[in-house]
Amino acid sequence: MAITVELQYGVVFGKCDASDWIEWEIDLDGEAKEAYLKAKKLRIAFDEFPELEAVLSAAYEEIEEQEIDNLSEFDDEYVQECTGRYPVDPDEINDLVADRDPHTLAFFELTDLSDEELDEWDANDLDELPDVCDFQENFEPSSPFDGGYLLNVEFVEHPEEDDLDEDEATETLRELFQEANGDYSVIKDYIERCDSLFYDGDLADLAAQIAEELGITDFTIEE
Repeated sequence: MAITVELQYGVVFGKCDASDWIEWEIDLDGEAKEAYLKAKKLRIAFDEFPELEAVLSAAYEEIEEQEIDNLSEFDDEYVQECTGRYPVDPDEINDLVADRDPHTLAFFELTDLSDEELDEWDANDLDELPDVCDFQENFEPSSPFDGGYLLNVEFVEHPEEDDLDEDEATETLRELFQEANGDYSVIKDYIERCDSLFYDGDLADLAAQIAEELGITDFTIEE
């Protein structure tokens, strides 16, 4: 079963001009879900898991597309320039018609007009001018976030930074001991990594206590 995870993203438009964090949700299953739950349990940074980096990359692409649409609708000039979502200059069209540019004539269905009719035709009389991206041949849009603007996407949670309480530490250590099968390297890594996050005593002492309760006699922490 998939789990829903919270992300947040922010857009930087330039110096001293940025959006607030905006909420975003994704569903995780399979290897990505396993990596996310492992990172949270062991308090490992999400960016240490390629599966979660791939999740962020996919979310980035989806958010990027949405934000480009949003900014274009708000007539952001830079976004419109990058994407070609702004009307072609009618004088440019008229110049191309005057030069009998084949693409322009075909685009506006003018190929059957006489020279006299073409000379009288005026793009300013059009009900609606085409966008540059639709009119220009071989137009290649670019993303405003590839240069100029920035898009930051991240997980809301940062397991390597959040405080660790005794209940969670006890539950995690019990699970790790039960899975250890004599190899306590994961437990020792957990103690070392989470010691600074644990404020309810000494994490190594808690681990030793749990080991004793479980009847484990070969677990030691080197001083």
